[in-house]
Amino acid sequence: MQMSNVVKFAVKRDYQVIKGDINDDGKVTVADAVLLQKWLLAEPEVELANWKAADLCEDGRLDVFDLCMMKRMLVENS
Repeated sequence: MQMSNVVKFAVKRDYQVIKGDINDDGKVTVADAVLLQKWLLAEPEVELANWKAADLCEDGRLDVFDLCMMKRMLVENS
């Protein structure tokens, strides 16, 4: 039995995660904080382009502590 359906995909090896860049636009801005806040409030149709960048506490989950750290990052970098 020969299988003819083959799925091919490419892995982007040079991709670097920018901590806090949830919308994956290359920079950390207020838009990322707003997006995470909406996601935490379970607003419908909110999708995180890069959820791993939102895990600022590096504990494997997204919660209000990650949002607090993001806000602190934004204040310190302004």
